[in-house]
Amino acid sequence: MRKETVIVGIASSCSVAALITCLLVLPPLISLISNLRDEVVSGVQGFRVDTDSAWNDMMQVQMTVNMPVKRSPVDGIFHKKREAYKGLPNYCLVFILSRW
Repeated sequence: MRKETVIVGIASSCSVAALITCLLVLPPLISLISNLRDEVVSGVQGFRVDTDSAWNDMMQVQMTVNMPVKRSPVDGIFHKKREAYKGLPNYCLVFILSRW
């Protein structure tokens, strides 16, 4: 009976030591993880600002190189017949004109 009591005492003291160690290590570990998270978030925000600025600069350069042509919204609805028959040879145009 004495042997079991000693084993239970050793196991209990090891459990108490493990609990105390967890209670002592856990708060600094949580603080370290929180600080690391804050550092990563601030780094990502800085990266986002840099990439947004670079994107805006690239778009400004593209706008100066390729000025967008303002098209009339009606141009897409109606087709111009002259442009449709532009690449045809002359004998095709005669046939098309004779149908009119």
